Amino acid sequence: MITIAAATDPRHSTLTLTVTDEGPGIPPAMREQVFEMFFTGNEGDRSLHGTGLGLAICRGMLGAHGGTVSAVEGPHGQGTQIIMRLPLSTPTQEPSDDA
Repeated sequence: MITIAAATDPRHSTLTLTVTDEGPGIPPAMREQVFEMFFTGNEGDRSLHGTGLGLAICRGMLGAHGGTVSAVEGPHGQGTQIIMRLPLSTPTQEPSDDA
């Protein structure tokens, strides 16, 4: 099962998106490596079928917008949770056309 969740902090200054699976998980020593370009793990349910670009692209896009992404152990020690955080901009007052 894959679970996707979204939430903001109390000040609405950060959006947090989480994607959690119930797969075999990512060993702690590899959790940072999965964000490197062309890195593919030899274990898990996908084997060698991936290109190793998805999470590297994700990190680059989030970083370009001031965000972060990390991989942690899933709830109850099973699977993986990918946590993405993006800063939210403060709404600005648009000039009114009523003059």
